[in-house]
Amino acid sequence: MVKVASSTTQHSHKPRILLLSDEYPPAGGGAGVIAKQVAHYLHRHHYPVTVISGDSGEKETEFPHILVKQQRLLWAMHYWNTLRQADTLEQYDVIILNDYLSAYLAGLCLPEHLLARCVMVVHGRDAFFYFHRQSKKHLLFQYQRYYARTIKYCKKILHVSQYTQKQYLLDLPDAFTQMINDKSQVCYAGIDYHKFSRSDVPTPTTLSAIPQQKRVLLSVSRLTKSKGYDDMLSSFKTLVTTSTTDYHWIIAGDGDYRDEFEQKIREYELGQYITITGHLSQHELIPYYQRADCFWLLSHHETCGLVYLEAAFFNLASIGYDRTGVKEAIHPGINGYFFSQNDNLESLIEKCMQLKITRTPHTICENYSIECFVNHLVDRPVPTSHKQKNEALIP
Repeated sequence: MVKVASSTTQHSHKPRILLLSDEYPPAGGGAGVIAKQVAHYLHRHHYPVTVISGDSGEKETEFPHILVKQQRLLWAMHYWNTLRQADTLEQYDVIILNDYLSAYLAGLCLPEHLLARCVMVVHGRDAFFYFHRQSKKHLLFQYQRYYARTIKYCKKILHVSQYTQKQYLLDLPDAFTQMINDKSQVCYAGIDYHKFSRSDVPTPTTLSAIPQQKRVLLSVSRLTKSKGYDDMLSSFKTLVTTSTTDYHWIIAGDGDYRDEFEQKIREYELGQYITITGHLSQHELIPYYQRADCFWLLSHHETCGLVYLEAAFFNLASIGYDRTGVKEAIHPGINGYFFSQNDNLESLIEKCMQLKITRTPHTICENYSIECFVNHLVDRPVPTSHKQKNEALIP
């Protein structure tokens, strides 16, 4: 039986929310992070919210959270058993489909009138996965058929960036393009800055061991090859071997590329200049953002680039490539600069440090508030100031 968020007086005027996300922290990537942010924001603002997610994530205790077994080949059946309890699901006014698998599962399990309450969130190349990939799993699970059913009957499709929407429309078959014209919207996923407002986080030993005179570069991401770590390592080696200033690079993250990357660090003889912390929660990241002089991540593909926005909250300017969703997260001369292979990295770092002194990076934070994103999800009126700010940033 699906446990529903309990009814209270403070909840009476707010819609009941079901958030479905196969991905949930600490497993997965950005989609799961956004799911957690949205769930906590809704709970903190007294929305009756229930989360259903895969069991590779951690179970929440502050609000109803159902973990579903992600057992190979049987995962869809486990979700089916949870979601087909339509008598319980009827109580939800809004059903948020936070990732590409949850959109498929809704099409598989929900009747049309419940799909009409669904808001799909698109974080990446979802349409490409369903309409252009072919595999035995696609045939077995009928991915395309049930994802298309969700597209047809859902209330809204919310893209987390202009770049994501553009790619989605390019990947979508022509037969569906007209169908979603009135449903497709863009709203930046936003940052729950409330999570970064704590001042009681102790300084970890990895930070206290770094001399204050050293300039600290910070990267926060999954440690995968696509995040550009090879490019960064090459640039960092040039930096430390040619500069008269001492630098230290902190990487907050973990992933399948870590072992190979650590081997390359040893081959480059840069071990004394680089610290890899492993995965850190938003709470644990606070002292690292506070200590760093510059944030950099030369990712080859970002749909939204939330980490650049997190950095801006701490007045930390960012360096990234002028491509994909990063183009919408970094505003040159305000919260960072774009990097090309011909650029002088140290010069960009110094320019970023000047932005930190003048406190300009923080000025963009209101443009990416999670409040605006949640308002779009639950169909609450979006304040005019938020609309104007978001529209002003669209290239």
